[in-house]
Amino acid sequence: MRSIKLLVVTLLIAFAGSAYAQSDDIRAVERWRVTFDFTERGSYSSDNARWTVDVVASGMAVLTRRPNDNNSFIGTPTINVHYRFSGVIGLRDGTCITEVEIDSQASPTVLANSARLDLYADGFQLNLGNPSLTVDRRTTNRCPDEEIIDGVSGKSWGHSVLHRFAYPASGTTLSGSYRSEEQVDPEQPTIEEATRVQGDLQVRIVPDSVEELKLEIDESEAYKTWRPRANKDGSAGAPLNIEAKIVTTSGQAPSVEARRWNWKLVETSREPGIAMNFPADANDTRPDLELEADPGDPVTLGAEAQTLERNVTGGVSDGVRIAPRDWGGWANLEVTVTLEDGRTLEGKAKVAGTTGLRLPKRAEDSHIADAWKEGAGVRAADDADDESDPPGDGTNGDGLSLYQEYRGFYEDGQHVGGNPERKDLFVRAFEAAASGLALFKRLTRLVVHPRLTAAELPLSRVINANRREGAGSTDQHGLLVTMGDARAQEAGTTRILGQAVGGPGNPKKISQIRLMSDWALLSLPERNQVVAHELLHAVNVWHHGPERDEIVAWVVDRDGEVAERNTRGESKIRVFTEPNNEVTANYLALLTQPQAQANVRLWLGVEGAQHSGYEGCVMRYTTAHAYVGNPDVTRRYRATELPSAGICLSSQGTGVNGVRTPQSRYGDAGMGRGNCKGQILVSDAVEAPAR
Repeated sequence: MRSIKLLVVTLLIAFAGSAYAQSDDIRAVERWRVTFDFTERGSYSSDNARWTVDVVASGMAVLTRRPNDNNSFIGTPTINVHYRFSGVIGLRDGTCITEVEIDSQASPTVLANSARLDLYADGFQLNLGNPSLTVDRRTTNRCPDEEIIDGVSGKSWGHSVLHRFAYPASGTTLSGSYRSEEQVDPEQPTIEEATRVQGDLQVRIVPDSVEELKLEIDESEAYKTWRPRANKDGSAGAPLNIEAKIVTTSGQAPSVEARRWNWKLVETSREPGIAMNFPADANDTRPDLELEADPGDPVTLGAEAQTLERNVTGGVSDGVRIAPRDWGGWANLEVTVTLEDGRTLEGKAKVAGTTGLRLPKRAEDSHIADAWKEGAGVRAADDADDESDPPGDGTNGDGLSLYQEYRGFYEDGQHVGGNPERKDLFVRAFEAAASGLALFKRLTRLVVHPRLTAAELPLSRVINANRREGAGSTDQHGLLVTMGDARAQEAGTTRILGQAVGGPGNPKKISQIRLMSDWALLSLPERNQVVAHELLHAVNVWHHGPERDEIVAWVVDRDGEVAERNTRGESKIRVFTEPNNEVTANYLALLTQPQAQANVRLWLGVEGAQHSGYEGCVMRYTTAHAYVGNPDVTRRYRATELPSAGICLSSQGTGVNGVRTPQSRYGDAGMGRGNCKGQILVSDAVEAPAR
């Protein structure tokens, strides 16, 4: 099988006679800069075969004088080739058809110092070495009733162009153009016929400029204040325009202009979704920042819009637009420019002097926009979770890293950020519970986000589930408040109007806060207390005492006297109102009436249990109907409790639980209880202590 002979680029350009001789100025040049552009195209068509070949190559080299040889210069070339070949054979009989496809764009392998320029008395010769490009050839054989066979194999293609150029009439620019026609013998059995292709070469050799140039990336005011944003429907938010400019170190206008600009986003984030909780349980890997071009803009966008190439015919500046698709996206922007003389400049930030530009403007060790940190008044690291307000039980943080609070969340369809100075808590609740949530927020000083929708709180309740690379590793949970169909229950010693299922504990332990249907029949202050009470259980606030209160029955015993019946038996009691009026006879008359019930059921509060402590705390039960006398334990005092709307700072009993007549109802809170504000724990990064 014969090999195909196609250009990938070896250039040998030699002098063959000249009208002009080498000048003193040319002899004085110490270093040359070579640039070239080459295209070669051809096609063939017959009744049995057709093919096309298209080669585009460009390159440059800086050549320095060889030691002890004033007329010879060497250097290492850089070359880029786009090689495209497409062919088909077997069209005549239609039995079997073979197709060949090659499409490769790469830099060929070159040898060090393989480029050489030789100056003679009346002409010059240029050799750019012998580069080789490895490409992949895809061969497909199509035959009736046979499986299609695809074959891929590596090949190296090489080709030479030979021509001669003369010195210029004046000056030191060695340049010229040449059109060649060369026979190409395509590979068998793909193509049957040989034909000719036409090549066009443009070469320019100039003294290497001593002018020092640099490429500056503008750090504009827009860049300094920009942060990524996204639209809820997934479309890009407000873009950022960045410009780069070729400048001289002397401040003069550059004498050389641009030929090609290359922009690139590297190390681009790919966080799931567009915020920490939206869309819920996202798992996409799309880049969070993309390069964007206007329709009709003659640029080439690379895969996932991470690269953009623009070929130009001059100018010293260029710009690009960055489109954000995530509230917390980040990337590094790099830009290079290829100059007319073949040099390549790498863009550096105009002020910072660093290679490329961090997007958004941020510290090297951070993914958070500086502007956001400045606005929030924080300087902490991305993984910081150290809010101390409210102090609660002394555990700092709310389970959300600073980066996560910066990236933000969706609440009721709107993007919201976390508060880096106060602890955040996210809640999904029905509308009727809103005033109870407001009471909870006021009492705790937590930054409560109460309007989450079903689309914003996943089934896992993890509010920061959309994470991959951004700082923060704790699964922080939101709370779910539901309204059940069940009526209030009397379970053991407790009448249940609401329940923090799994609590008390931090949010990860609370599967839901369930309110019973009877809750809706309560007065507004009572409803608010129940909601705030159960929410406090969900941040590890406990009752004022152990569950020793109980449901009892007052009955008439066998002696015809009033007695109290509980799970332990039955004992005689005397009933008093506050401050000290006995009403035992009234209850005896009530219980002995023909139409009366056999007993009176009521809630009996006891000292140091759920009704104890600070009178105005929402965590204190307010459901007891009576309490036990002290020291006379046969006494029962009837009591009326009012709903509470405060929170306690100590275990000391106050109001009806303080020093009073006839006695303190329930006394101080139980051991280790009370001081509810000092129990608050929001973060799921720690285990909630029992009390």
